[in-house]
Amino acid sequence: MKVLAAFAHPDDESLSCGGTLAKYAEQGHEVRILIATSGRDDGLANQGASQRAAKILGASVVNLHWPDQGLDSIMLIHINRTVERLVESFKPEIVFTHHQDLNRDHQIVREAVLVATRPQSGVKRVLACEIPSSTEVMGGFDPNVFEILTERHLYLKCKALQEYGPEARPFPHGRSTESLSALAMWRGVGCGAPLAEGFELIREIR
Repeated sequence: MKVLAAFAHPDDESLSCGGTLAKYAEQGHEVRILIATSGRDDGLANQGASQRAAKILGASVVNLHWPDQGLDSIMLIHINRTVERLVESFKPEIVFTHHQDLNRDHQIVREAVLVATRPQSGVKRVLACEIPSSTEVMGGFDPNVFEILTERHLYLKCKALQEYGPEARPFPHGRSTESLSALAMWRGVGCGAPLAEGFELIREIR
């Protein structure tokens, strides 16, 4: 099975579904991460960090290097076609992307993913993720799909985040490893497991 995680910024993938990506890779599935922007600081540094984080999770990564907080300066049709081409060439069965929130880059990537994963695309399952420190600002995230994690999956998620240096913040910030661990326990409560990640199902075709 092929799995695609499409996000706006370096570290979004680790914060949101890093444990699940590590779980799928561990099971032998091919996992690819798409990161649309170069991040807030040094784009080359963030590219290196995203490559290291992806390796920890057992995935490959595609960096598009579009400007951070500047996706609305790019023609939407160009963004849509770029994501569509990636979906057409990779042919994933499962796609993870952003939940709707206040971050404009997140919104644009989410919209492009929804265009690229229309029912005719061949994608069987599209899931929306929460980004700690971002999704909760707007609210409305109500997970109805859960992936049970092991301690190792959570460890790999937190280790991948650490590759992004200052993007990981001290507790009680949502980007801290302590917060990610607490969230994994809380999502586990939602499905009767010690640890989990939660998602909203956008579409499933069986």
